[in-house]
Amino acid sequence: MTWTIFAVASVVLLGLSAGVFFGFSSFIMSGLARASDDAAGAGMNGINESAVRPRSWPSSSARCSCRA
Repeated sequence: MTWTIFAVASVVLLGLSAGVFFGFSSFIMSGLARASDDAAGAGMNGINESAVRPRSWPSSSARCSCRA
């Protein structure tokens, strides 16, 4: 029973991630392909800057203070 739950959950999560990648490649990239190179680069930089990140992800300027 437990393995069935894990299998169903993994298939659902796989489908969700596939949908995100399909949506990105279908809509975002085709829209950027129609723009000029400068506008597409600026648009992609804007998308990267405003991408929603969970609070647990460190920002790109954060430094790790851990020592090995």
